[in-house]
Amino acid sequence: MSQKAVSGISKLDSELHGGFDAPSTILVWGPPMSAKDIFVEQFFCNGLKKQESGVFITIDKSAEDIISEMNGMGYSLDEYKSKKSIKFIDSYSRHIGDEKPSDEIFIRVEGPMALSKICTEIYMANAELSKLDNPVRNVIHSVSSLLLYNNPDTIFRFLQVLLGKISRSGVVMMITLEKGMHDPQVEATLQHLVNTIVEFDIKNDQNVMRVVGTRMRTDWMPFIVTPSGIVMGL
Repeated sequence: MSQKAVSGISKLDSELHGGFDAPSTILVWGPPMSAKDIFVEQFFCNGLKKQESGVFITIDKSAEDIISEMNGMGYSLDEYKSKKSIKFIDSYSRHIGDEKPSDEIFIRVEGPMALSKICTEIYMANAELSKLDNPVRNVIHSVSSLLLYNNPDTIFRFLQVLLGKISRSGVVMMITLEKGMHDPQVEATLQHLVNTIVEFDIKNDQNVMRVVGTRMRTDWMPFIVTPSGIVMGL
């Protein structure tokens, strides 16, 4: 039986019989303003609370922006920085001309077109964190931004190799995608590359999500967004 990676959202974890399979590759897909960004940050931070390690790959925001959003939900990362159980691979800052230095926690990459460098840094970060003997979670936010700067076929090859290798190493990897921003064939191909899809939408002014996968499936579930993140089942 596979291990489980809890989301930290009680009703969702119950519907998934304990959480997402680990290892697995998960596409988080939805339109803008549907709370999928909050979901992946919440998922990442709840892994840390479970004494897991994490690698967050930022494409369209700086690492500091992501940390500020996490802090705003009540997640302090200071403890995990001290334990060196987290890493941020930031391909945004230098791309916009901000020459922040790299260190043990923050790895700065030239930009979203430096796919070989991004891939290498992801492998190296996971290899280092695996030495802590804890499960590891990864988030790439977002694939839509990678597609703005790279040919879709190039991104498909990049992700096919990356997701395959990451899955074999035991990591849970989430990638985000903007729904309706890309050609349907692009969206279908990306769905084919993963084990599980978490789909977000807004129906009748209500935020909803569902999970679709080969081993798990849920109906549409309503939720609300609070200052501390997504809450379901109130």
